[in-house]
Amino acid sequence: MTQKSLSKLLKALIITVGVFGAAMLFYAANVLFTVFEELAPYIVPFLGICIIPCYAVLIYSWGVAKNIGNDKSFSYSNAKFLKYNAVLATCDTLFFTAGTLALLLLKKAPATFWGIAVIVVFFGVAASIVFASLSHLVFKAAELQEQSDLTV
Repeated sequence: MTQKSLSKLLKALIITVGVFGAAMLFYAANVLFTVFEELAPYIVPFLGICIIPCYAVLIYSWGVAKNIGNDKSFSYSNAKFLKYNAVLATCDTLFFTAGTLALLLLKKAPATFWGIAVIVVFFGVAASIVFASLSHLVFKAAELQEQSDLTV
C-alpha cells in the first residue's frame, strides 16, 4: 500500500466517522427528548459541548492523513497533531465525567444513562492513551529520521 492510498483511506475514514458521529448525535438527542424528556434540558447542551473536541480531533487527524500522503509520516508536525488529539480527548473525557457526576449529584439520570456514561468514559481514556502513545512514538521516529538525514 502506498502512502497516497493510505492517506486517501484515512481521509475516507475520517469523513465516515464525522458523518456517523453527527448521525449518532442527532439520534442521541432524539432519544433524550423522547425517552428522558426531563433530562433533555440538561443533557442536550452538554452533548453539544462534548462533540466540539471530537470534531477538532477529526480536523487534526486530517492533518496527520495529509502529512502521510505527502510522505511526512514521521514528522514533528504529526507528533504535534497527535499530542493535540490526546489533550482534546483527555479534556473531553474530563468534561464528560464532570457533567455525568453533576447529573449524579442532581439525581437526574436513570440507571441506563450510567451504563452508557461508563462506556463513553472508557473509550475517552483509551483514545487519550492511544493518541499520547502514538505522539511519543512519532516524535521519537521524527528524531531518528532527522539524525539519519543529517548523516547521509
